[in-house]
Amino acid sequence: MGMLGPAGQWGGGIRFASLLVRGGSPVSVRSQAVYVGIPAAVLLVAGRGSGVCGGDTLRVGGAEQEAVFGMGRVGWVVVVVLVGWALSPLCAPVRAAPACGLNLRAPEIQTAVKSLPSLPQSYPWDSNPQSFDPSSNYDPCAVLSAVIISVEGATGSSPELAVFFHNGSYVGIATSKAYAFTTLNAAKTTDDTVALDYKDGRNVCTACPGPITTVRYQWQSDHVAMLDPAPQW
Repeated sequence: MGMLGPAGQWGGGIRFASLLVRGGSPVSVRSQAVYVGIPAAVLLVAGRGSGVCGGDTLRVGGAEQEAVFGMGRVGWVVVVVLVGWALSPLCAPVRAAPACGLNLRAPEIQTAVKSLPSLPQSYPWDSNPQSFDPSSNYDPCAVLSAVIISVEGATGSSPELAVFFHNGSYVGIATSKAYAFTTLNAAKTTDDTVALDYKDGRNVCTACPGPITTVRYQWQSDHVAMLDPAPQW
């Protein structure tokens, strides 16, 4: 395994007082030898056997250095990008980013639905993904997306509720009142805005077309804003 020498060349290694900074907090690593292995792109702090995590900064004595793999450049800060895995027990486990795209089976949806109180004199909300309205568009990468849920044992005219998510995290419901015949209007929905169509089913059959009220909801800074009046029935 090659080692980065005091002059920035491969050889020798460095041995003197150093300071490891992780997440803005200093972690003392005193009088250690520094070894850099090119094949695994891993920087090891020997002596105590401590590894250095990706994104860590190693401040070495009074002359901090920067190692750029494959370029041999030496500057003022050692910044190490770990590839594959880290040897240090100090490193937090790496979590894969959620895959983007429609996913009505995401655990975040289950958690949100189960946290909602049941309607008075009604069944609990159904957390089965197969019961969600097919127009739902939950996407962990979308600024705002929605899942339209109904109650357990629902029929075509059962109450429904739109549940909102910001970048995959639950942020609330569309309205405090549950409306039947609620669907997502894909044509008017954007990355930060969800448009919902509410059909007035009071004077029409369940399968019949009826008057539609479209309400847009938009993510604004830290909350969901209703851009249009709610249905009046």
